[in-house]
Formats: sequence, structure tokens, C-alpha cells
Amino acid sequence: MLWITIQFIIFPFNFLSQSYFAFGIIQALTGFMAYVFLSQESMVIKIEDYSGIGKKGNDLVVFFSRLGYTKQVAYEEASRLEADIVEIKAKERTEGTLGFWWCGRFGMHSWPMEIENETIDIEKYSTITICSPVWVFGLCAPVREFLLENKGKIKKMRVVITHFQFYSMKNVVNKIEEIAGIKAEEKRSVGTRIGKVREEYII
Repeated sequence: MLWITIQFIIFPFNFLSQSYFAFGIIQALTGFMAYVFLSQESMVIKIEDYSGIGKKGNDLVVFFSRLGYTKQVAYEEASRLEADIVEIKAKERTEGTLGFWWCGRFGMHSWPMEIENETIDIEKYSTITICSPVWVFGLCAPVREFLLENKGKIKKMRVVITHFQFYSMKNVVNKIEEIAGIKAEEKRSVGTRIGKVREEYII
């Protein structure tokens, strides 16, 4: 890339140099994307660090997490609230880079995604905390399906969403409330980028 750029300075423009420059830009972008995906997929969570989980059992934290960012936030919430915790698991492929593109289709079309049935007595808990990532600026499909299946069963609700955009994403919280048929008593939005930067917004 450096030599091609120098050629533009030394020699007149020509088709071959321009073609190599275009290919070089594409390679650079591809390399950056590969670095981002690798960094995102290298998330490690030590569950044993969250000692408060399940101590009271009055509240429940429910979450879906594709890469681990929402999982970390959910475990932090469950430990802080001393609540039980349950992970929503999708039947579709959601892992890895291919999962990213596959899930994007569901996010773009606002489709629900079939989830594995969990034996959860939602109605026995006084408060349910929903922890959800954002897909294509909207609610992620597995959480959408969970809310549809449990509409009318949630007595009180708290909401925490995670995303890579550094603003509140209030529209996603509104959609959760709309589908669940209940207003959230607490709403938080957590912005995170490759796990290194976090900003929180009270909605």
C-alpha cells in the first residue's frame, strides 16, 4: 500500500496502480473486520466471580447473549440483585461470524427466533429483569420470542440492553415494553465496544 501510494506521487495515474490501490483498500478493510470479529468473539466470563446469584430467589434475570457482552451484564445484575438467572438459548445458529450475518436477517425483519423451551415458572418471581442485546438497531429475535411466549405473566419488569452504539437506543426498550405489555420500572442502556469501553444511560 505504501509503495502504491508513492507511485501516485512519482508517476502519473495509471490503471494498474489504481487497481492495486483498490484491492489494497479492500484487503485493509477485510483485515480490520477480521480483527474486530476476533476481538468480539474472544470474550471470556468467569461465572464464579458473581457470588450473589440466587441468594434471595425473589427476582429473575433473563438474558440472551451471542458473544458474551450481554451475559456479563446479566450476571452483574443477577449478582447485585441476588437474583436467579436463566439464559435464553436459540435454536438457530447464532455463534461466530456466520451467526452474526444470519442473526442480522432476523434483526432487519424484526422476526422472532425459535428458542429452546425452558421450564421457568415466570409468575413465581416478583420482578423479571430482561437483558437483551441490540440487533440492527432493534430488539434481538430470541428475546422477542421469549417476551411473546410470556406475555401477561410478568408482574414487574426491569430492562437492560447492550449495544455497540454510544447512545441510549430508547426505541429498543420501548419495543420490549410494547411486546411484554408492561412498563419497565427501571430502564438502562449499556454501550460497549469490543468490551473495552462502557457507557451507561438511564432511560
